[in-house]
Amino acid sequence: RDIPDECLETSPSRAEKGANVKRNLKVLLQLEEKLIQGILNSGDLFPVAFRTIMQRIDGELSKKYEMGTTIVAGLLFLRLINPAIIFPDNYGLVSASEITSNQRRSLVLIAKILQSMATGTVSDDPSVAPARSYVRSKQPSWNHFFSRLITGSDMAHDDHEAFHLTVDELIAYSNMDLPPQDMIESQRDLLSAVFLLEKEMTQWKMYRNDMGSFRYSIQKLPSGQVTFNTALRFDIPMSVADGHRWRLENEHLLYPEIAFHRCVEQISPQFFIKHSIHNAHWPTAQRELVCLRFHELMPDDQFAIVAMKSVARDDVPVTKGCVRASVEVGWIARPIADKKDMCRLTMVQCIDMGGKTHLLPKSLASKNLKKHVAKRMKTMRKLFGDQLIMEIE
Repeated sequence: RDIPDECLETSPSRAEKGANVKRNLKVLLQLEEKLIQGILNSGDLFPVAFRTIMQRIDGELSKKYEMGTTIVAGLLFLRLINPAIIFPDNYGLVSASEITSNQRRSLVLIAKILQSMATGTVSDDPSVAPARSYVRSKQPSWNHFFSRLITGSDMAHDDHEAFHLTVDELIAYSNMDLPPQDMIESQRDLLSAVFLLEKEMTQWKMYRNDMGSFRYSIQKLPSGQVTFNTALRFDIPMSVADGHRWRLENEHLLYPEIAFHRCVEQISPQFFIKHSIHNAHWPTAQRELVCLRFHELMPDDQFAIVAMKSVARDDVPVTKGCVRASVEVGWIARPIADKKDMCRLTMVQCIDMGGKTHLLPKSLASKNLKKHVAKRMKTMRKLFGDQLIMEIE
């Protein structure tokens, strides 16, 4: 509640034009300092079960690594504390309506600095690097805090029975493949990508068939690869949207070409990593995607969004017979101001098919893209019925 509703970006490349990043860093570190002091003064409030788990994990890791305590500290913040800092509304600390996108981004930056303190290292992330000297200045007191937390010295103890892990559970914790700190992308990052695509789509070509109209574009990248971009817009009665909203959470219903999909990792109730394989369409082979997916239902149901963006995951190798594609997708649902009983869904997709699709003749690529979108429109018609209006400006 003390976080100002303003952009506090500390990276010049991400800050708004004319922003004072030095001032932003000062404000951010003032907030960070207040939080850190609260943490350092609350060691005796940590549940005995938490301290016991940390002691046991530290004991096992110290047999194998010199930095066992640092690993335990990183685990504690990455898995328990920082998720609650970034998404306090998901943990009942505040309501979603109390957090703006600017405040959410500030929480992400605060969490990144905390994670750097916990691990004792500062990444080259331009949004965290400016705080390197601050992190180093706090390291002695931070290390002392974790030492006390793990050893239990100088801390009050209660009479609750301590919680113990089995050896197998300790080994499982020790061998966890933790995602990098930057894997938890902010809500603002994904929303910005979707809104940018929504703005760019007005420059794409218009195409009309017997079901409605859509926009599309085929663009060649500097790398030589080609992106296939499409934009669809649907107007449907609000009553129908309410009955089908859950389908925005299940893309396999909207994308019947998906042959396989799974959740690789649930980062938070709103963020997860998704792996999917898509059926082959002549003349291309099967494609697969590994995406960070985010969904949000805004206050009073006035706005809903589903966003996906491809990410790299070493633990998801390319499936045999498939080509790894890259995608940015956004679904945006808004009420229509002059038609209160109607809802407007906008779907924007930008995909790099990978492989050798850049060698396809442009006429063939354009024909296949239009055919693919037509199938999507038929799917939407089947899901939402004849009340669906598929027209785009």
